[in-house]
Amino acid sequence: MVLELWAQWGGLAGVGIMLAVAFAVLVYLLGSFLNNDRMRAFGRLEVVEAFYSAILLILIFWILATATGAAETLIVGAYPGEIGAAVCGSQYDAYFNDYDGAFPCHMRTARFYLDQLYAEGKVFNYELLSIHMWYSFMQNIGVSADFHAHSTGSANYSPLGSIFSLPSSIYSYMFEIGMKSMIVIRFQQFLLNFINYSLFPVLLVLGLLLRTFPFSRRLGGLLMAMAISLYFIYPMFYVLGGVIFDNIAMKSAYYSGGPTVDENGNIKRPSVITSLEFDPEEFYGKVGITDEDADLLPSGDEVPGNNQDDVNLDYLDQLYPEEMEMCRSSDLGVVDGISMIWDWAKLFLYEVDFTGLIISNESYIDSLISPGGVIDATARFVFFSMFFALLSIFSTVAAIRSLSPLLGGDIELAGLTHLL
Repeated sequence: MVLELWAQWGGLAGVGIMLAVAFAVLVYLLGSFLNNDRMRAFGRLEVVEAFYSAILLILIFWILATATGAAETLIVGAYPGEIGAAVCGSQYDAYFNDYDGAFPCHMRTARFYLDQLYAEGKVFNYELLSIHMWYSFMQNIGVSADFHAHSTGSANYSPLGSIFSLPSSIYSYMFEIGMKSMIVIRFQQFLLNFINYSLFPVLLVLGLLLRTFPFSRRLGGLLMAMAISLYFIYPMFYVLGGVIFDNIAMKSAYYSGGPTVDENGNIKRPSVITSLEFDPEEFYGKVGITDEDADLLPSGDEVPGNNQDDVNLDYLDQLYPEEMEMCRSSDLGVVDGISMIWDWAKLFLYEVDFTGLIISNESYIDSLISPGGVIDATARFVFFSMFFALLSIFSTVAAIRSLSPLLGGDIELAGLTHLL
C-alpha cells in the first residue's frame, strides 16, 4: 500500500516541493531588490524548510513501508495456529477482495478480528432471540374466560407468567445489547476500510502538499500526523485484540487435541462468546470470579451435614416422636403424592431450558446470572467489541499529539484532545 502510494503521488509531492523552492527563491530575490533583510531571511528559511520537507517525504514513506513489513512479521509469529500467516497470505486475497496488495497485513488482521466478532455475534444474537421467543411463549400461555352477562367482562390467568417473566425479560434485554454491539462492530469494519482506501492516502498526500508552503504548514503537519496514526497506530490495537481473542479460543481445554472438522470439511474452533464447551473455571478461575458467591464452594469440596439427603430420620424420631408417628399414620400416601407432584414441577421448572448452546448449567436461574450464563456471555461480547476500539482511539489521539509537532503541525485537534 505504501509503495503504491509513493508510485502514485510521489511525483506530485516532488512538484509541490519544487514550487515551494521557487516561491522561496522569488521571495529572496524580491527582498534583495527591495533591500529587505527580513524577506531575504524568510527566503533562506523557506529553502531550508523545502529541503526538510523533501527529506521528510522520503523518511515517512520508508518508515511506513518498514513498519508495515515489521508488523507483518510480528503478526505471523504471534498469532496462534498459523492464522496470521493465512490471513496475510494470498489465500485470503479473495476474502478481502484484495488482489493488488492494497490491504496491508495489520489492516487485514484487524478486519479479520472484527469479522470473527461479527460472525460470533450473529450466532449469539440468533440464540438470544430464539430463547427469548420460547420463554415469551411459555410466559403468555394462559386461560381466558369471557362472561356474556351485561355487567361483567372477562378474566385471564397465566399460570406460568411469573415463572418465565424473568428469563424472558433478561434475554430480551441481552438481545438488544447484542444487536447494538453488532452495529458498533460493523461501524468499526467500515471505518478500517475507509481509513485504508480513502482517509490515509488523502490525508497523507494533502498533508505533504500543504506542509511545503509556509501559510499552510501547520495544517499540513497535522494532517500527516493524523494519516500516519490512523494507518498504523489505530489498527494495531485490533491486532492485539485478535491475538488475545484467538488465544482464548485455541488454548481452551476443548482445543487441546487440535482443531476439529465439521461435515463440510471446515475447521471448527471453540467460540469465545458463547459455546457449549465454555468452561467458566478455565476463563475466570485465576481471578476468583467463580467463587464470588459465599454460598458456593470450590469444586470437590463439601460441607458435612449440609446435604438434605444426609438428614437422619431416626434423629427426628428421637426429637419429635409423636409428630413423626402422626405423619406416618395420617398421610395415607398423600405426602408421597405431593412429593411426586413437586418433583415433576421441579423437573419442568428447573430442568427444561430452551437455551441451545448458550448455557452450561441445568438450572435456568444459574444460566442467567452465573459465570458462563447469558449475562456473562453478553458482557464478553460487549468487552471484545468495544474495549480495543477505545484503546485504539485514545492511542491514536496521543500519537497525533506526539507526531504533529515533529512534522511542523499543530498539537491540538481543534480542542478535541483536551476533551478526550
